[in-house]
Amino acid sequence: MEVEITNVDPLTDEQKASLDLHSFLNIFNVLAGELQYIGILLEKESFLRNSIEICRSLKTALSDNSDVKMDPVDIENVENAIITEINNLLVNHPKSGDYEIAESITNIHSIFNVMQVRVHELLARQKSSDKWIKISIENLTIRYVEMLTAIEKNSKGRYKIVYNRNEKTDNDYLVQLKFKNSEYNYITMPISVQDVMGDLIANARKYTKPGGQITAEISEDDFKLMMLVEDTGIGIPADEIEKVVRYGERASNARDLRTMGGGFGLTKAYFTIKQFNGRMWIKSDFGRGTKITIEIPKPDIQNDKF
Repeated sequence: MEVEITNVDPLTDEQKASLDLHSFLNIFNVLAGELQYIGILLEKESFLRNSIEICRSLKTALSDNSDVKMDPVDIENVENAIITEINNLLVNHPKSGDYEIAESITNIHSIFNVMQVRVHELLARQKSSDKWIKISIENLTIRYVEMLTAIEKNSKGRYKIVYNRNEKTDNDYLVQLKFKNSEYNYITMPISVQDVMGDLIANARKYTKPGGQITAEISEDDFKLMMLVEDTGIGIPADEIEKVVRYGERASNARDLRTMGGGFGLTKAYFTIKQFNGRMWIKSDFGRGTKITIEIPKPDIQNDKF
């Protein structure tokens, strides 16, 4: 059943701020999980309580206060504080040279690298939220592959994410990224829409069991930008398709899943594309998967939005 989403309750100012910082909230969840994992490896989860508390405090501040501003220097200071605490704990610790701990520290650095990228994107959106920019298909692909690589690392070996069907095993996700422009080697799109695409890909992974398949497509012509994300996941009950786009709503078959997110991905997608007079459709078969289709009309080439 495919439904065009056309009528969603308007957001409060607090909800709008939360959606804008949606990616940060998810990153802080992942970071806190990585710190807890190091604590487990060191056989005392309370070891990194200061760092974990920093993450939780920042997440709470971002969730509750629309006036909180993110700054690259602040992110760097948080990273330095957390890495310093980890290094201090590892001095003379019998597990200081363990491969798993070293890998986890590498993951933390990667998380902060992603966070820095998100900060710069957020600042760019705040400066010109409706500006369309050119991004090479290669860089667009790298962006989402790096995101999926971080997700895979955070699984601690529970699954792999592959991009070639011939490499797939029964427990691997097969992800197919199909980005194309018939005339150029780049896609023209707003920065905020790039962020939406990442959220939709991550959501598809969350609600698809290992072994499943995710397809993400972006294309454009002279008149519109087209995006599609399709998965072989748990699907959405037919009578709940429109409801799941509401702020904080999840499908009834997803409420008990531990996803590390706030349930805002579809809400953010809908309200973001509406800023550009776009349209969104959701097609879902319960227990078999979901397909999200987005179309956004391109502004006139003479328009200052380009």
